[in-house]
Parts: sequence; C-alpha cells; structure tokens
Amino acid sequence: MKLSFLDQVHLNIPVTSLIVFEHPVNVAAETIRRALSQTLVHYYPVAGRLAAGSDEINCTGEGVVFVAASADCSLEQSKLLKEEQPTAASAAGATSRALLDDLAVYYDHGCCSGGPLMMMQVTEFSCGGFVLGVTWNHGIGDTTGIAQLLQAVGEMARGMLSPSVIPSRIWDDNNSMIPSLSPSSIASEAPLDLAFIDVTIRSSLINRIKAEYNNLFVHNSHGQSSSLCTTFEAVTAVLWRCRTRAIMSSSSSSLSSPAVLSFAVNIRKHVGAVDGYYGNGIAATGQKVILTVGAVANGEIVDIVKAIKDAKDDIPHMLKRTSSQQQLDIDRYSMFAVSSWGNLGLDKPDFGSGRPTRVICHAKPLATAQPFCMMGLPWKGNGGISVMWIYLKKEHVAAFLGELSSLNI
Repeated sequence: MKLSFLDQVHLNIPVTSLIVFEHPVNVAAETIRRALSQTLVHYYPVAGRLAAGSDEINCTGEGVVFVAASADCSLEQSKLLKEEQPTAASAAGATSRALLDDLAVYYDHGCCSGGPLMMMQVTEFSCGGFVLGVTWNHGIGDTTGIAQLLQAVGEMARGMLSPSVIPSRIWDDNNSMIPSLSPSSIASEAPLDLAFIDVTIRSSLINRIKAEYNNLFVHNSHGQSSSLCTTFEAVTAVLWRCRTRAIMSSSSSSLSSPAVLSFAVNIRKHVGAVDGYYGNGIAATGQKVILTVGAVANGEIVDIVKAIKDAKDDIPHMLKRTSSQQQLDIDRYSMFAVSSWGNLGLDKPDFGSGRPTRVICHAKPLATAQPFCMMGLPWKGNGGISVMWIYLKKEHVAAFLGELSSLNI
C-alpha cells in the first residue's frame, strides 16, 4: 500500500499516547487485546511493515506488539490523577517521567524504521483503573487517524461487529490544494542543544484572556465580525509571549527583528479527504504567524491572539502559496512551533467503562532541530491545559517560568 506524501514527511517519527481510565473494565488487557485483533481486520495496513525504500506498506499481517502489565499501586498513588508543576531545578523533566516511561512500549533509540507500525500496552492498577499506552510510527497516521482506530477498538470491545466509521487511506497527492507542503529544510539541520519543561496554563488565565478578547474584538467589534477566542489561541499567545521575553535578553535579535510562530494544521476538510481517512492529514508547521519581537514581547496578549486567529483564517490561502513563498531566513532558536491534541479524538475511546479521565502525550527526550511544544487536553485533576516539551536553552528556563508565573495569578 502506497504511502502518501504527507505520510512520508512524517515517516519514522515515534509518537506515544498514554490514555488513563479511572473506571475498571473486566480483564481490561484481554478485552482490549481481543478487540484490537478484530479491529485490525479493518485497519489491516497497521499490522504490516514498511517496505524497503519506505514509500509503501507491505500488508504482511505480522501484527501489532501487545503487552499486558500490572502495577501494585492505585492511579491516585501513582499521581497520574494529579499534575506535577516544574521548577527551574527540575526542568529536564518531572519526577513522574520514570513511571510514564514504564506505561508504554517504545522504539529502540527513538527510531521506528523496520519494526512494527504500532505497539500497545495495557497496565492495570490495583484500584481497577488502567492505562492504555499506544506508540506508533507517525508514517501510518496522525493523531486524528489513530484516535479513530482506538475508538473502533472501543466499539469492538463493547460488542459491535464492525466499526461505525469505515476506515480509508484514500489520499490524492495530486490535489492542487497541497503543493506547498514540502518538508521543512529545518528538519534536516543539526539538533539544537536544548532542555525541555512541561507546564500547565491555568484555566483562570485562559478564561481571563478569552473574556478580554471577546469584549474587545467580538462584542464591541463595530461591524467587524470576529469569532470567539479559543483555548488554543489563548494558550499559544501566552507561550509565545513568555518564550519571546525569556530568550530576548541573550538573543542577538532586536525589537524590530521578526518573531515567527508556526502551528500544525489539519488540512482534511480543506483538501476534501474522505470520511474515515486515517492516514496523515496534518501539516506539522503548516501555518505561520510573523510579528516583530517587540510586538510579541511588549504588546497586549489579546493582540497576539488576534494575529493567531487571522493566520488560522488564512489557512485556505496558505495552501495555495508555493513553498518558496513561505521560506524564511531566521535563527532557528527564535522560531517556535506549537501542536495541539485538542479536538482530535483521543479523549473518546470507550472500552466499556466510559471515556478516559486523562490523556498524556509522552515521549522520551528527543533532539530537535526547531523548538516546539505539544498542547494537551484538559482534565479534571489539572485546572488548566498541560503543555509538554517546551524546548529552551537551560539558561532561559527560569526566565520562562518567571514570565508564566507573572501571568498565572
């Protein structure tokens, strides 16, 4: 089976999701294993292996790795139902990372070429709750596609005979709407020497920004219509401003230098992808917002939100521009990329005891050629939005946390 252009762009990038279920399922591991086996009949390419040359999948039916595990503590005791806050001293990762590393199967050395396309682990805790750890090769599908597969596994676990959504890998690489989505030249450059932290953007701050934006640009728009501020826009504006302020003291950039934000774009609806498509439909750094360093560092957050919203509205036009029109010659460390797992469906799988309590985007530290972060899903034990893998130079971590603390009041 031929891989699409976007599949090949994301090939051999490992992705791991840890999905926490607080309520028990009878023999959870065996129930999910059996349902997965039934689901792979419909999603048979996932059970195959990459062919030599890596531009297609051999549908060999070799299967998905599946591991059943148990823990002699409860979810509460494991602190999986409680968020840990980072400090500058522990910026390399929270103390729970060792536990998270044990809840999934990972590719050796972070490389997933030549091996199974998906690996799954179910860990049952003493309280009856369980964690489903799913690791996959990004080349077979983005988070939206894998979430669709997991929802199908849930349906089979609950007794359905076939998935409610018919899976498809039909994708037209010749679609005139996607000529600009060539691989970024940044990805081939040497990795930057960066630390990373995980933080939580509090709901109180998000709601305050939303209210201020909506009052200024929506309710008092004076005839110029604007949609309501979203959580993604508010959180992204906060991260971009805090990071820009944190790094500008030791940066060679002036206030008039360009500051560049890019964010992932799900282009399915823009290119007419068929319902049930579960391959890659994400342009990882598809859309850019370009302001000056001064505008981001010293401007109002609601104005940054407006710039992000305008860029989102411009996505159809972005898809028509050629890649040469979008190339920028800017210091890589001054660029910032954001992805989000919101509204992709990972919070929807139900194996018989209800939907997940929490979804965690997790990975072992990876070297990166461009600073980025991943925005998680809200959950009841958090009081905000978790943001993972905010890459910074070590000397900028404390400044970033200080900027965030000044807003999180």
